[in-house]
Amino acid sequence: MSRVAARRRGERWYAKGHRMLQRLGCERWLDFRWCEILCSGQPNGVPSGWDIDSLWLGEAGPPDQEWLAGLAPGRAREFAERWEAGRRCYAAGLSQAGEFRCVGYLWVAVGPTRLPGQGSYVWDLPAGCAWYFDAYFHPLILGTYPDLARYVAQRLREEGIPRLLGQVEYDNRVSRRVHRMLGGERLGWIATVRVMGIAVHLDRHGEHGWRVRWGRMPARLAGFLPPAMAGEPTPAAQQEAV
Repeated sequence: MSRVAARRRGERWYAKGHRMLQRLGCERWLDFRWCEILCSGQPNGVPSGWDIDSLWLGEAGPPDQEWLAGLAPGRAREFAERWEAGRRCYAAGLSQAGEFRCVGYLWVAVGPTRLPGQGSYVWDLPAGCAWYFDAYFHPLILGTYPDLARYVAQRLREEGIPRLLGQVEYDNRVSRRVHRMLGGERLGWIATVRVMGIAVHLDRHGEHGWRVRWGRMPARLAGFLPPAMAGEPTPAAQQEAV
């Protein structure tokens, strides 16, 4: 069996396991997760065919709260809390027939910071790194996700943030393809089992070996970075040294 076929088979069993827990109503007491930790490089591919005069890419702030919520109704309050916590939002806007509307957004946390994730995950992000989370795009406006991802990567690198990190759950093929498009490199993985509200995590750190964590102990993402990458100075630090 080829590696691709084995991967597809594993994804099917992973999804079947979760469906079975849902049917049995056991997910409150028993759950399992497996995700990869990735570091994105220089985004690949070519820009979409959208007219540059119609497509806007930029950073959105609190005054844009209702505009963003037009794409995701009911989340305006959640977005406000994220800005208050120091998170950043980048968005794509499209101007058509005299109407300027939000067609996508991507939230980013910039280290050093600690970011609560889904379930029992807590991400401990070091300086010089950014963490991508909660990306959503209008399903009929194709090509805006790659455009915005390239824009965000360029902006962050200009600010001296060269390492763009994220996580992809085992059976999420779409997200994995997007990270590959962004030049994503796998740094390690995290396996989690939760029984009766108690979670046990097993981190695989690549060159750094293994680590066991309990509950909401944070995943220290600095430990996933290879030594060469962890010691790489940011452009800002290089400028200060000169």
